[in-house]
This record gives sequence, structure tokens and C-alpha cells, in this order.
Amino acid sequence: VGPPYAKEQGPKAADCDGGASIGDVTLIKPTVDAANECADMIRNGDSATRSDVTPWLHTKWYGDTVNVLKPGEGKDGGNAIAMDRVHHWTGIAQNFNSLCADAGEGEFYEFNAWLKMTDADGNPSTVIDPNREWWRNQSPILTLNDRRYRDASTKEFLYTAEHRDLAAVVRPYNNAEWGRVHGIFRMPSSPRLWMELERAPDHVKFLLDNASLTPLSCDRASLVRNGNLETGDSLFWDTWGGDVVLDVVPGPNGG
Repeated sequence: VGPPYAKEQGPKAADCDGGASIGDVTLIKPTVDAANECADMIRNGDSATRSDVTPWLHTKWYGDTVNVLKPGEGKDGGNAIAMDRVHHWTGIAQNFNSLCADAGEGEFYEFNAWLKMTDADGNPSTVIDPNREWWRNQSPILTLNDRRYRDASTKEFLYTAEHRDLAAVVRPYNNAEWGRVHGIFRMPSSPRLWMELERAPDHVKFLLDNASLTPLSCDRASLVRNGNLETGDSLFWDTWGGDVVLDVVPGPNGG
């Protein structure tokens, strides 16, 4: 089993003769069966088979405890993952398998995850507002991070590019129930990619379940998804430009 990612970084020239340089070391890249091994980019996303919290990460933690397995507290009675948070810019994250990301480069993917959000005492959080713009830090979003070289020819100057608001909370949102975080994005190219659910208000705790990232299925004869709100919510719909309220109301035909 290979690592989820590997990076090559060019060091400064050695102070002595015989030092290695770019091209002197060869890394053999393993192959991957994308159709089977990359059918879901999220690992350990399903509570029905979850026995630990690996490979989920906490993006900023100051103590010994990070993400915690919560047996029986999942959306469908399975094992959920609990995450304590202090700052709005912290979140629960996971590295992607770079072989799968390479195989899916340029393709569209659909992200799903279910969150239950509570305050410091475990009560339903009353400060979540998915109708505020993401930068106001009032509701969780999906952020995709990728590592890039400022100079690809020398493998120098690595930096992180952040792609925010790629998925958001589906409306209507009920703070006493599980909320669905959903979105669609195109897979970029990078030697390292990782996703993070972040930007809920400070001190809001997460309970995570049923997370997935799968190739988007599309019917070209009907490009609008959930056009009649057949799912009963705003799935596939979102707002653009300011704090715009999005909700589901009775339609003209009673639907």
C-alpha cells in the first residue's frame, strides 16, 4: 500500500561535491485501478463499516485528543466521528489518494457529508446560518487545498492554494437534526490534495457521518438537477452574490 501522496522538493545545492540534484533520484509511481479503487475518494466515510477515525484529521488542535469515534451515534445508527473545534478556520479533513486525483483530473465530482453541529455543552448549535456568505463564518463549507510549486522546473517554493465554498449546507436546515453538506467541483491537478469541512462559527462541534466524493453522474438530456425539488430540499441549488435566503416553500401546484 503506497502513501496517499508524495512530494518532491528541490533543496539548495550541497556545500560539497557529489550532492544529489533534480533528476538524480527516480520515484516509481504505482498504478491504480481507478474504476474500482477510486470509486469513492473519501476513505472511511461510511459509518456502517467504521471502526476508527483514520484517516480523518483535525486541522488545528492544541491537546492530545483529536477526532473521536462515537459508536452508535451515526446518522443511521452506525459509528460517527466527533470533532471538537475552537476556531472557525479549523475543520475535519482528509488527504486524497493522489493516484486517484490524477486519474480524475478535470472530471466533475460530487461531494456529500452529513453533519450534526452542537455547542460546547452538546446542545444543538443555535448560531448556524447557511444563508450567510461563506466568509462570514456562520456555516460549514468544503474547502479543497492543493500544494503547488511556484517554480515547477526546480521543485522549489511550495505553497498551498485554497478553493473555498465548493460545498455548502443544503436547505432547509434544522439545527436539531443532521444537515447535509453537498457540492460539485472539478478535480484539479496537484501533487497533494486534501479536503476540509470548516468555517462554522467558533466553538461549534462537529459530528460527521456518511461522507463521500464520487464521480458526478450526468444525464445530458436533462442538465438541471432537482428541478422540481423532488428531493424536498435545495439539493444542487445554491445562492450567489450576497446574503441571499434560500428555502423550500409550497409550489403553485401544491408541490
